[in-house]
Amino acid sequence: MILHRLLGRGPAILLVCLVATFATSAVAQPNPGLSQLGGYAYIDRNNDGILAFSNQANPEFALPDISISLFSKVGAVETLVSTKLTDANGRYLFPDINPGTYVLRQTQPNEYVDGLDTLGVLQAFNGGVIAPPASPGIAGDNFFTDIVLTANVGGEFYNFGERGLNSANVSKRLLLASAPPLPPVVPEPGAVGLIVAAVGGLWSWWRSRR
Repeated sequence: MILHRLLGRGPAILLVCLVATFATSAVAQPNPGLSQLGGYAYIDRNNDGILAFSNQANPEFALPDISISLFSKVGAVETLVSTKLTDANGRYLFPDINPGTYVLRQTQPNEYVDGLDTLGVLQAFNGGVIAPPASPGIAGDNFFTDIVLTANVGGEFYNFGERGLNSANVSKRLLLASAPPLPPVVPEPGAVGLIVAAVGGLWSWWRSRR
C-alpha cells in the first residue's frame, strides 16, 4: 500500500485558549494498571536518528512489514511475549502489557543497510510523575533492553532506523510507504506537556475538517 505524502501545512493561528481542552486528548490508553510500548521503523535518509513526520521538513519514509518482537526480561533470561509487523505507517504497538522489564528486538530486514536506533521516552498516562524504578532502558544495535515499565507508564518512539536499500537490492523496485502521520497525542505532566497535547490535538482536528 502506498500512502500519499501529506503536505506540511497547518492553521495560521494557534488558539492557545484551547490548551486545556486538548490536554485531555490522547490515544486509547491501556487498561488501568497496565502499560504499552510502541514506535516506528523508517528510512533515516540523513542518518541523524530523528524521525521526521509528515508535517515536518523532509519527512522520512515509513517501513511496513518489519518484524518487531517484545520480550519480558527477568535477570538475564528473555521470554518472548509477542511479535508484530509494522503497519503501512511503519508503526508498531504492544498494548496492555503488565508492569515489568522488557526488551524490544527488530529483525533486521536483509534488503536494507542498518541505521540508527533511537531510544524512546516514557509517558505517564494519568499525567502523574514518572518515578523509579521506571526506566526508558538502553539502546543497542536493533534492540532496546532493560525497559522498566511501572503501572500506567508507557514507552513511545522506540524507533528503528534504516539507511536505505543495500547494494544488492538498490536496483529493485520497492514500494515504500510515505512519511508517518503525526504521532499520537499523549498528555505529559506539567505546563509543557499541556501545550504539546494541545498543539497535537488542534492539528488533528484541523486536518479532519479539510
